[in-house]
Amino acid sequence: MNIVDPQLRLSMSGRSGSFRDLGCQTNRSLVFRGFEFESEFGIIIGAIASIRLIGDTSRLRRCGLVNDDEISRMLFYRRTDDQERFILGRALARTLLESSSGLSASCIRFVPSSLGKPQSEPSCGQFNISHSAELVIVVASPIVQLGVDIEWREARPPFEISRSFMHAQELRQMGACIDEDSRRTYFYNVFTRKEAVLKAIGAGFSIDPSSVFVGGSGERLERLFDLADLVEVRTLALTGAYACHIAAIR
Repeated sequence: MNIVDPQLRLSMSGRSGSFRDLGCQTNRSLVFRGFEFESEFGIIIGAIASIRLIGDTSRLRRCGLVNDDEISRMLFYRRTDDQERFILGRALARTLLESSSGLSASCIRFVPSSLGKPQSEPSCGQFNISHSAELVIVVASPIVQLGVDIEWREARPPFEISRSFMHAQELRQMGACIDEDSRRTYFYNVFTRKEAVLKAIGAGFSIDPSSVFVGGSGERLERLFDLADLVEVRTLALTGAYACHIAAIR
């Protein structure tokens, strides 16, 4: 997927007037596609990039978008594309947090929360990272808790996990799909919506995902997990075989 192609258009479900595709951008040696939108709870900015355009990772280190520790951690991944996805996610996260906070990227460190979710130090806002195949996406906000998930739909859906992952109502809806393509689309829509929501609340899969119904569409889920807070879910439409959802919690 050529994310820098000027003919490519990103779009989003919901209040389309609040979404802005910022086009191809460059920060130091990092090339990415930027976007922003207004959720019900605040402005969210995002960036999406391809590992095909990552270039020399040592240049990202020299310009402060990744640090020596992350270069070392990258080597724990055996596959080159896994290494590149890890580094690209960190570089994009620093790019967005630098833009929203005014702090220099080289001053921002990432440390795990008590639940293992990466957070910035010093604290300069909320962010979340996801990747699949060649794409890496990061979203950030000064105040809104966020979760994002992207999945490459060309991969064979792991239908065998459906019963442990999907709510009974979701299983019935997927069973009603008329053919393999529609089942594949439904599966990845549910998977990305649910994982984005679980990441936004910071619990990951410590909550039984099959106990949560998100369905395959709609923007807002109320009283999720008996929380008084509201969850907003948006679909980010990408040209190409990707499913992507972004969740925000007030």
